[in-house]
Amino acid sequence: MSEWGYVVAAFGLTWLVLLAYAAYLWRRIRRADALLAQLPGAPPSAEETLP
Repeated sequence: MSEWGYVVAAFGLTWLVLLAYAAYLWRRIRRADALLAQLPGAPPSAEETLP
């Protein structure tokens, strides 16, 4: 395998890790929003305030 194979593999692995981290953060935000909505006197969720 030439050096370009390693570069392409590293590039692909980097994007895979970034996408996995974005999905992880999205799930945590959704869970936090759901828990916040369960609190008494909670503000409306972000989706309800969008036009």
